[in-house]
Amino acid sequence: MKKSDIILEQLLDAVLILDPQGFILYANKGAGKLFGKHEEQLIGENFGYPVTPFEIQEIWVAQNKKNLNLEMLANKIMWEEKPAFLVSLRDVTEKKNLESELRTANNQLKKQTLGLKSLNEALLESNTSLEQFAHVASHDLKEPLRKIKTFCYRIEDDCKANLPPNCINYLHKIVASVTRMNDMIEGVLTYSSIRASDQPIERIDLTETIKHVETDLEELIKQKQAVIQYDNLPQLDGANALIYQLFYNLILNALKFSKKEERPIIYLTSKVITKRKKQYAVIVLKDNGIGFDQAQAEKIFESFTRLNSKDKFEGTGLGLSLCKKIVTRHNGSIEAKGIENKGAEFHITLPLKQNRGIG
Repeated sequence: MKKSDIILEQLLDAVLILDPQGFILYANKGAGKLFGKHEEQLIGENFGYPVTPFEIQEIWVAQNKKNLNLEMLANKIMWEEKPAFLVSLRDVTEKKNLESELRTANNQLKKQTLGLKSLNEALLESNTSLEQFAHVASHDLKEPLRKIKTFCYRIEDDCKANLPPNCINYLHKIVASVTRMNDMIEGVLTYSSIRASDQPIERIDLTETIKHVETDLEELIKQKQAVIQYDNLPQLDGANALIYQLFYNLILNALKFSKKEERPIIYLTSKVITKRKKQYAVIVLKDNGIGFDQAQAEKIFESFTRLNSKDKFEGTGLGLSLCKKIVTRHNGSIEAKGIENKGAEFHITLPLKQNRGIG
């Protein structure tokens, strides 16, 4: 075999050498594969007469009745000292089909992009309306709170001489709770309306946060004879009203889903870990309540999700959804673990320091 033959055999493309009358003088293995024959069987077959380089594809497709897309190169050469044509054929059907699919996908993507643009514009308009509504609603909520505080002060001023000390203490607790509720409304409003870079970040003592939660849930804690145990909780950066809301919801959730026949006990423990040279507080809140099926661990963080009957347990299904949103905005994470009738655990991981805004 000549050196030129060896080179042609190694080519993946179909290679033919034709005489001026269109008869095949040589075919490599690539040509045999394209024609569906052994390459030696092609020798002597006629490609059509007369033949020019530009007629080869048209003649071959017509004769073989195959709907193929071929890329063809043809050059005049001398073969065994006689004029001939060197023809290279490549089946690009798959390539053409892929190009067609890509064009179709690109057109669909353009339509989807236009659709998303319209959706984003609609969402922007909706968000603007919601922000306006939130401002109005917050004003309507804060006004009765202001009146509650005012009348508490008036009762204390006008009736202080006739009120026993425990009643004065109750009035002070009402005022403290109203103040925190007002702060919470402001915090949630800020959380829902302003940009991440504008979120105020403070140094928060989680022990103080839990004490405030205990005060606001005092009646429910007494009613259920619940015990909340915690010690040496860390300090960390965050939006004070939102971190309060996070633990308020988690503790309220533990009290709400406690067992009727067993005294609720809620444990809060913490530790500091380092990940990628950054320190995080891992707070675990554990209870001895009714628990849940671990298969539902992700579902419980979805908005309006309820795993239990409304007749047995009150609630909107928004509490844990808000918890996850608050933790995410603080660049942290929250996971739930549960065993039915044995209790639930919530693992909250939060950075000790916020190097970027709260989103």
